[in-house]
Amino acid sequence: MILYVYIKSIHIVPLLNASYCVIKRSLLELNAKINTTWNTQMELSLRLIKICMLASIALFFTLVAFDNIIDFNSNWLFVQHVLSMDTTFHEPVLMQRAITNPIIQRYAYYAIIAWEILTALFCWIGCIALFAKIKERNNHFNEAKKIAYIGLFFGFALYMLGFIIIGGEWFSMWQSSTWNGQGKAGLFISLIMFVMIFLASGDTEK
Repeated sequence: MILYVYIKSIHIVPLLNASYCVIKRSLLELNAKINTTWNTQMELSLRLIKICMLASIALFFTLVAFDNIIDFNSNWLFVQHVLSMDTTFHEPVLMQRAITNPIIQRYAYYAIIAWEILTALFCWIGCIALFAKIKERNNHFNEAKKIAYIGLFFGFALYMLGFIIIGGEWFSMWQSSTWNGQGKAGLFISLIMFVMIFLASGDTEK
């Protein structure tokens, strides 16, 4: 009887070991598939979030440009007062920079609106380019970010160069308690930079 059990165990033990290896391999493969699926879904979700955030910037500049066209006088008054420096401290040295010619003022306003339209256009094109590559490899998705970066930089430049540097410092907009857009410009710059940083994060090339 003991001999019989021993002989049986010789055959059963290898079978159990083989079964254990098969089960272990299956579980590892299943875990790898789950991880791969999870990582893929997470990557797609993050990419979609990036596209939506870029689209929000594109929509913002679209509405800003549209409002400036249909409601021309609202921000036109702002541009007039900033360029003419009529609500600043009226320091003689700085007042030499004032632009009171209405034709030049109007063309400056046209340039701002055109810049807003251009920013919105590049951002929308960037959204389309990114969405077209949303399921592609990281290097292809990163390649599609270039147009989006251009659009975001245009938006950054508008408020940093146009409002903070030129308007705020050159035309002393900071001195005005009525026509001072530096606070809003700073907010818009922060939002644009946040989207730009988030868009650049992740998606490391494999």
